[in-house]
Amino acid sequence: MSSQLRSRTAEPGRRSQLQQGLLKVLAGSLSSYWRQRQPYQTFLYVTAVLLLASGLFHSVLWAVTGDSWTDPVSWRKPALFGISFGLTALSLAWVHTFLRPRRRLSWLVCGTFGLAAVGEVALISMQRWRGVPSHFNTDNAYDATVFQLMGLLVAIVAVDIISVTIRALTTLHAAPSMKLAIRAGLLILVAGQFLGQLILINGATVLHNNPGTGLAQANVFGLAGQMKVPHAVALHAIQALPGLAWLLSFTQITERIRLRLVILATTGYTGLLLVNILQTFRGLAPLALDITAAGALALSLTLLGGVGAVTLIHLRERRPR
Repeated sequence: MSSQLRSRTAEPGRRSQLQQGLLKVLAGSLSSYWRQRQPYQTFLYVTAVLLLASGLFHSVLWAVTGDSWTDPVSWRKPALFGISFGLTALSLAWVHTFLRPRRRLSWLVCGTFGLAAVGEVALISMQRWRGVPSHFNTDNAYDATVFQLMGLLVAIVAVDIISVTIRALTTLHAAPSMKLAIRAGLLILVAGQFLGQLILINGATVLHNNPGTGLAQANVFGLAGQMKVPHAVALHAIQALPGLAWLLSFTQITERIRLRLVILATTGYTGLLLVNILQTFRGLAPLALDITAAGALALSLTLLGGVGAVTLIHLRERRPR
């Protein structure tokens, strides 16, 4: 009786020690990435921190002012663009850890990406502070020039992402599960760049054919297709999939099973993106789902959520090696 009581009393203490140990191991892994960084990675890491700080600062303004989610002039834009570009910069800097070192090429890619990302977010923020729309704004020569410059900077970002993806598809020094996660995340990120280009093409077409249409309609395809949704989903696979593979590496699951779990997660994420793409280009709102789309979405979320749950369970049950 007393032994059972002692066992029950000791169990929360053991869990606490294991959780503290896991956090220490995760922090140590992140620290090791920082210690083995190259100078071009340092540049991009610092750039990422600045972009994230800008995004968080504008998020506070967005929350305090109660700006609209859909209005073309909103603190939402500098907030979301700062955070999104910051996370992407952070991910690309980290991916270079697994690439074969090529100093000049890496400096070219990381340097131009960082400068273009900062320039893009700065222009979007500037237009909000001026109280004018940042996208599709051609009311005068100055605003039209700003919008054209933003398009040029985004093109540079896209070329850099494609360059990193090509390198990752040829040589990548990582475990099979991490290789798949990084490559899949980058390929989906490249798809996000094409979706972004389609947003620009659709917006220009809508505003040209319907001059009286509000700027908010520039992101709508057909009756209610929200082009921003699949674009946003595609942009963050490079955080979700490698992040999951990284967490799996701290479990006692074998590499063979980890690879299978990453395959399932990649399938789920790809399915989530495809459902949103089909909804958009059918001119339907994101949640205006028919039976087929609802089933595909449910399956995709189940795969993603299931792999996430398995990962968390095995992390909680992790024992010191």
